[in-house]
Amino acid sequence: MPNEEMFMKNRALVLFAALVLLGATGCRTQLPVNEEWIGEYDATKAEFVSVANPNLRADLVAQGWFVVLVINANTLSMHFQPTGEPAFIATGTWSASDDVLTVNWTSVFSGESEFDYVFNLTGSRLTLTGGRVSGEIAFGNPAEATLNLNLEKRA
Repeated sequence: MPNEEMFMKNRALVLFAALVLLGATGCRTQLPVNEEWIGEYDATKAEFVSVANPNLRADLVAQGWFVVLVINANTLSMHFQPTGEPAFIATGTWSASDDVLTVNWTSVFSGESEFDYVFNLTGSRLTLTGGRVSGEIAFGNPAEATLNLNLEKRA
């Protein structure tokens, strides 16, 4: 695959990541800001999985991308950076309930959007699953996908 085509494919994947933050919020008990959340997290996996065909997957980290989630008291940013290229950055606000992380993003790709992720925070490990997005997992193949993230908090 030529470099330009691979770059466009990866750019499309970043668009999905920014859009995956779309979702509906339900009635949940809002938790106060927990200091455990605050910090910088490096992704060990940032995998798009096709809803129609779960065997169709694309992991940005495995493709050499750096994915970093930065969580502050009320705000966050997610940085997607292909090797040797400038980072794509989405910023927003967040809140957490019993087991759902709700994020409101603003990005150059999708404008303002909102989504829910099921989360598990254990020690320095944060797992986010279930964020849905419509987009391309494979070049030229539009499909609905989820973005699942495994993140490790920096010391």
